[in-house]
Amino acid sequence: MQWTRSFWGKHPAFKDYIRINADEPMVYAFVQWLDRWWQNAGISGFEKNSGTSARFWIMSANAVHLACGIIAASTDAEGRPAPVLCAMKGVLPKRARGAWQMLPVWCMAPWQAMADFLEQRFDAFADFKNAFGRIPQPDFAVQPGCAEPGSMAAIRKIVQQNLAAGKNRFIREKMLCFFPDEAGSIPDCAEKEVFFSWMTAIREAVDLGPGSAFFRNTGGRTALYLYYRPLGAADFLKASVGKTRH
Repeated sequence: MQWTRSFWGKHPAFKDYIRINADEPMVYAFVQWLDRWWQNAGISGFEKNSGTSARFWIMSANAVHLACGIIAASTDAEGRPAPVLCAMKGVLPKRARGAWQMLPVWCMAPWQAMADFLEQRFDAFADFKNAFGRIPQPDFAVQPGCAEPGSMAAIRKIVQQNLAAGKNRFIREKMLCFFPDEAGSIPDCAEKEVFFSWMTAIREAVDLGPGSAFFRNTGGRTALYLYYRPLGAADFLKASVGKTRH
């Protein structure tokens, strides 16, 4: 089934804001939030967050639809800073609806393609649209590799430490895990295996599937935010991704 691709914000190849399917219901919440945040923060606030990006996926309340994408710092053709959102939304296959730990693996191809697309140069807007339309949808056939036992043990320990405050906090609010910076503490393998290892360890510890997940990188440090329910427009208008409450 065809996936709907959405874009909102600025791209380094052009001067003006670009809006493509930005009113898609599962994506519009992000557009509202980014627009409101940009109006309040302005250039100075955005420059303080330069280099910040977040990969995300959100399931609909009935787990039928999936949206995945990237929120990142960008610039226009004249180097002026601005936010950008690149996302896609489609139907989640029935066989995939209970395997939420696999979503980072399945979404890796579009995430990587989106990141490359946001840095690509184009001579004409038609070239931009053609490249945008070629961003691949999630691949529900791809399988992850296996993490080393020692790496998984370290990850499980960190997950348990994060859950020590109580599972009720995950249900009410969110669960946050910082990926450790120490060498050898996470699997030395492809990025999708790293994300999969974390999600697998969380699934082993929590019997509730998250409705939303964000992998956020700031200054070289990666944080994983999990939210028990799908997030909506009201959540994003109230606070930033890292501070949203239920």
